[in-house]
Amino acid sequence: MNNTTGNINSPRSGYTGTQRMVVSDAQYTVTEHDGGSLIRMTAAAGTQFVLLGADVGAGFYVDVVREGAGSTIAFNATDPAVTVRSRGDRTELNGQYAKARATCIAPGEWVLDGDLTAGG
Repeated sequence: MNNTTGNINSPRSGYTGTQRMVVSDAQYTVTEHDGGSLIRMTAAAGTQFVLLGADVGAGFYVDVVREGAGSTIAFNATDPAVTVRSRGDRTELNGQYAKARATCIAPGEWVLDGDLTAGG
């Protein structure tokens, strides 16, 4: 597993804020330290999960982008008490460079939006 963090801010970007960036080539469990982060899933093959739990408050969110060409990135709950909701039960990123946001709307309840497809 390779996880790295960094800052996407660059002197020439014109962007004055800071967004924490996490790079992962394996399954990734979102923690309270990831709020507002961009999670870059880089595995080249296989299915990797972004796991969402009950340990964050309402309004907490993470952005996730699939960078691996042959991989499948799916959102899932860390335990049965956690609910992950999305339009049409779409929980997988829809191809390479697809991006989605997972937002906690209540303890243990998440909603997904973005470039998603239904899992197979």
